[in-house]
Amino acid sequence: MGKVNFDDFAADYDKLLIKQLRFFESGTDYFAQYKVSIVKNLLIRNPLRILEFGCGVGNNIGHLINAFPGATISGCDVSIKSLDVAKTKHPSAEFFNIADHAASFVGRFDLVFIANVLHHVLPEQRIATLLLIKSLMPKAGELFIFEHNPYNPVTRHIVRTCPFDFDAELIKPKRLIATLNKAGVSIVNKQYILFFPNFLRKLRPIEQYLTSVPLGGQYVIQAST
Repeated sequence: MGKVNFDDFAADYDKLLIKQLRFFESGTDYFAQYKVSIVKNLLIRNPLRILEFGCGVGNNIGHLINAFPGATISGCDVSIKSLDVAKTKHPSAEFFNIADHAASFVGRFDLVFIANVLHHVLPEQRIATLLLIKSLMPKAGELFIFEHNPYNPVTRHIVRTCPFDFDAELIKPKRLIATLNKAGVSIVNKQYILFFPNFLRKLRPIEQYLTSVPLGGQYVIQAST
């Protein structure tokens, strides 16, 4: 089986994503705002230059702009058509094709945000990808990686039935942490997130007490270069 080409999904990405996630939430804004709020709450330093690595059509970019009004917000991806959509949505942000322009951004970003990207990277290429990301950051830069939790059966079902996840290989937190260590990145924190779907939204305030329970729909790893 080949790798997914996100150019094929750029025009309809939002509609497909909403359909896939309808069990958990009626739209995609909840997930984007949720993740950005986690980053803002856990940050050690106030970032001035923020990159979303694998930004796709830019669904998280607006929330990063709102959460960090004093920062320069950038997004990169390998999908040119997705970047075109993102530029239309967020003209104030900077976007670039990571495959062609990584060398121009070495050491630039003090915060890198990655949401559900690495499961599309072949296991044997993950260290190289993390080293590339590390090269875009200065010493003591902060890195936040969100990934699907393979221990959650609902998550596995959503990924298995998603048309643009046909190449996904879910990553166990322990494996991702080991890969980050091999890439010379230091782990700061790990949390499980997204426990309650919309029909149980009244329980969402207690998620902050469940971060060590490996049943959340996703997990986040905070790291430092």
